[in-house]
Amino acid sequence: MLKRIFFYFFGVIFNGDNCAYDRYIWLNKHLPIFNKNEGKEILDVGCGNGWALLLAKKKGYNVTGLSFDKNDLSKIRSRVKDESMNLINHDVRCLDKLNSKTKYDVIVNFENIEHIFDYKKLVKDMSELLKNDGLIFITTPNLFHKIPLIKETKLSEIEDGGHVTRGFTFGQLEEEASKNGLRVVTKSYISHRLSLMLLGFTRIIKWKLLKIATIPLTILFNFIDNIFNKNYQNSLSVGLILQKQDT
Repeated sequence: MLKRIFFYFFGVIFNGDNCAYDRYIWLNKHLPIFNKNEGKEILDVGCGNGWALLLAKKKGYNVTGLSFDKNDLSKIRSRVKDESMNLINHDVRCLDKLNSKTKYDVIVNFENIEHIFDYKKLVKDMSELLKNDGLIFITTPNLFHKIPLIKETKLSEIEDGGHVTRGFTFGQLEEEASKNGLRVVTKSYISHRLSLMLLGFTRIIKWKLLKIATIPLTILFNFIDNIFNKNYQNSLSVGLILQKQDT
């Protein structure tokens, strides 16, 4: 019930990761709004529980979500009764093999690239699916992030759904963007001091009642962080908006 309530109001599933809300706020702030009759197309590469698809739908886009996990796609379908939402079961490592005649106005890739060894290919593949002047929104763990109270887990040595890299710097992502005809429009730190404190606390104490209490704290801490801590260099994630140059 708690997940349904949070999904209804915010389009995200509340699973103890309050930082998912921070990413929602960041995309909501920067994603352009269109009239649905304009036919703007958005592709979510690694769409997870579908929160970005729901947000994009509200902003007037025709939405396509891509995931290797059929269960995730089934859950999205059960929550969002909308047959116009295009959901594709496909491996993001093989975007170049995607049988799509569509070029997209926007591509989003949230907390996904850190699960893939050949991230350079992923950036290249996303660029090739993008229209000229189109936008890519990407977030991934910050290489220098620090979560209070939490002992770091070992990185995965195979692509089994775990993190294969600790994170990225802006410079690493900007370098690959430049190689693929993408210029940086915006770069942001996401999930700052207070959000990270709350994340560390909730990962240690897993009471269900605590999750309810963290909902107002999630919203409050995001608001405060974005005023006072928005340049916190040990934030959880880095976010970039990239635009494809005319070719």
